[in-house]
Formats: sequence, structure tokens, C-alpha cells
Amino acid sequence: MGTEEPAGIALLGRRGVIVGECETWQGLLLVEDVRTDCGPMLAAGSGKGVAALLPLHAGEEAAQADLAQRWPAARFAPAGGRLAALLGADPVPLVLVGTGFQRAVWRALLDIATGERTNYAALAAAIGRPRAVRAVGTAVGRNPLAVLVPCHRVARSDGGPGGYRWGLDMKARLLAREAPPA
Repeated sequence: MGTEEPAGIALLGRRGVIVGECETWQGLLLVEDVRTDCGPMLAAGSGKGVAALLPLHAGEEAAQADLAQRWPAARFAPAGGRLAALLGADPVPLVLVGTGFQRAVWRALLDIATGERTNYAALAAAIGRPRAVRAVGTAVGRNPLAVLVPCHRVARSDGGPGGYRWGLDMKARLLAREAPPA
């Protein structure tokens, strides 16, 4: 029995384009489960852009709790396929929701090309905050847009994998699938 790639919306190697930014989500937040080439995920956002894409390997309840904790003023409603349609667009429209510092880090992550890697120190330098390496690591870990804002492409300066919010196994799988053919 061979290993099969999960069927669904192709995310790996996709580009995202920022269509909006804000500090927190207030008002209606559309949510829906989506099948992707990276496994099942919970998508959240508006009709204009995707604000969160959370892997469901820890369960849907955990992903929904993450959204409720992250954006307590949000009112949740079913997306009815609208977010799946946005995820199928090229580029994928994104809404960055976080502090100004977090959004600066996430914008810098979008500049890392598929197959490329960087480290936390280089990312801190890229946003003009070279002494903020730990804060950059924290912001990377708070990224709610799995795969689309490619935090999996960041490693420690010593070459170690660093952390990954959704587990080092998933990080290794994503990096292996993005690696250029040998």
C-alpha cells in the first residue's frame, strides 16, 4: 500500500495576496471545513478574504476554540462554500488579523518563495527589528493562516527545525513536499 496525497484544494506553492488587515475580528466570521492537499482544515474569513486556515488534526473543536479565543468579538456563521471558492483563487485573497508587529512578520513570511528557507534572525532583520528574534518567533507561532502564510519555511539559525504550531511532523511533510526534485 503506497502513500497517497490527500485530495482537495491545492494549497502548497500557492501565493496569497493581502486584501485587508486589522487588529482583531469584529462582526460576522464565516467558517467552513475544507479538504486540502495538506489535509482537512477549518477556514475562517469574510466573503473578501481568508483570515484563518487551521489544520484539523487536533479536532474541529480545538480549531473552533482557537478562533473563539483569538477573536472573541466575532460572531460565527457557516460560509456555505464561499471560503472554499476563495481558497481556489490564484492568488488566494488573505485578511491579516493581528497586532501591527504580527502583521509585519506575516507579510515578510509571504516573501519567502516556495522551496526557500529562512531563519528567525533573518526574518527579524527583514522587518527592520534585528534584536526582536524571540518576538518574531512568537509572531510566527501565532500565524493563523497555515501553509498560505508559510511559517513552516522558518528554522532556527543553527539549522534546527525550530517549532511549528501544528507539529514538527507536519512541518517536515510540508518542507519535503515543497523541496525541488533531486
